[in-house]
Amino acid sequence: MFPGNNPLPLFGNALELGFDADDASHKLMDMWRKHGKQNFRLAVGSEDWVLLSEADDVGVILSHPTELGKPLERNVAMMPFFGNSVSTSEGERWPLMRKLMTPSFQYRTLEKRVQNSNAYCKHLFSILDEKLEVGDIDLYRYLRPYMFDLLCNSLMGVNFNLLDDPDHPYLQASRK
Repeated sequence: MFPGNNPLPLFGNALELGFDADDASHKLMDMWRKHGKQNFRLAVGSEDWVLLSEADDVGVILSHPTELGKPLERNVAMMPFFGNSVSTSEGERWPLMRKLMTPSFQYRTLEKRVQNSNAYCKHLFSILDEKLEVGDIDLYRYLRPYMFDLLCNSLMGVNFNLLDDPDHPYLQASRK
């Protein structure tokens, strides 16, 4: 049995989290501290959740072949945006996709990428600072090439510098 606040009938602990998504994460952290910075239980409506914070427990869940299924409703809603991707994959495809991606998210690998990520952020902010002096900014025009640059550098080690040319033919073609 995991520690946790007593839930209310029908609502569970949802009222404790409130209705502000930004504030809910702070409230979850407060609950985690209250329960000894360990795994704890939470009820949201009629669903019981266990929030895991211990690495060994997270590892057990992540390596379990069936415990990472995604609800059908979630996949149906995400499919138009992500297609048959890691976000929506299930069944036999999910472990294969996860196995291919796991090396990219190991601590040592991510640590190497922090400097590049910071450089891309600084470059984006310098461009936005220049444009802000002119007037309103179409943020998406700059976030898209920024994300392409960051992902291409992080995943493939290639610098496309699309942020310097938001009208690049590749960005134009990929909008369709």
